[in-house]
Amino acid sequence: MGMWTGIASGLQAVEERREREEDREFKRKAQERLDKEFDETRLLRRSKSVLDYLDGRGAPLAADSASISFLKNKLGNIDGANDYLAKMMHTPGVAKTVADAIRTRENNLGVELTGEDIFENIQIVAEGYGDDSFLGPYKEGREIYQIATGMSDNLLEDEYFGEVMGRVSSLPSSVLPTVYANIAPGFTAELDAELQAELFDDKIIEHANYTLSNIDETNLYTPEQIKAAIKAHKEGDKDTLRGMFGGYVSEFLLTAPGAASLFPALAPNLSPYRIPSSAKETLLAMRDSAELAQAKIEFDRQYGFGSADLILGR
Repeated sequence: MGMWTGIASGLQAVEERREREEDREFKRKAQERLDKEFDETRLLRRSKSVLDYLDGRGAPLAADSASISFLKNKLGNIDGANDYLAKMMHTPGVAKTVADAIRTRENNLGVELTGEDIFENIQIVAEGYGDDSFLGPYKEGREIYQIATGMSDNLLEDEYFGEVMGRVSSLPSSVLPTVYANIAPGFTAELDAELQAELFDDKIIEHANYTLSNIDETNLYTPEQIKAAIKAHKEGDKDTLRGMFGGYVSEFLLTAPGAASLFPALAPNLSPYRIPSSAKETLLAMRDSAELAQAKIEFDRQYGFGSADLILGR
């Protein structure tokens, strides 16, 4: 009997020891879980603190991909297209602003704009783009952003966390270049073709009469030709007088102060009279040339008396 009692006591002691070990293991694992949950919560809190302090300065550059694609197709292979698009990649919203302006213009005028049209009317202003004042802080912001979103365990170390927050405080208030679209006045205005034609013809009669009063031997047309064209114009045949002086009048109306609301562009029936940009650029390039006087005569003969001085700003 005593022997069985001793065996039973031994078995009970073994069982109690096993239970104590299981209890200790359970408590240890429970504590590990609590510690892990605490570290995860602490890591999340610190990561959020870094991101809040960054306030978007480390976010990747982003742009409206649909607008960029639209603009890329519009610009084609024109010189400067890649740089034009690259600047808009640095500031969300700019590409969409430009794309919307182009669509509005095309809808208002019923035309397809070319890359040259876009360059002439919409400039992309980028301050700080491509230099160290932008690239250095941007790269630093991106690195800090990746530390925070990567949930690095190093953030649990007080010294490391302090260093990261210090790096954030050293960043400028913005790590992006200042980019915006400078859209020509009246570019998105609606076009009133009937009113334009009325104003165009009033101005062309006025300019024809002014030319008659100032005619000289350099003029392409005789007084009799101009008078005949004025008479025909008033009787309904507008092509001749428009052909004589349409270049001057179109340039005057498009560039006159406050004209952008009425003349965001020329109506389709008047647009053939506009002086080509290439012709204006050629004349301007001769501003300091000894041949300017002759160039002005030829320019006025082609586009109307006074056109050269209008372009040259005289």
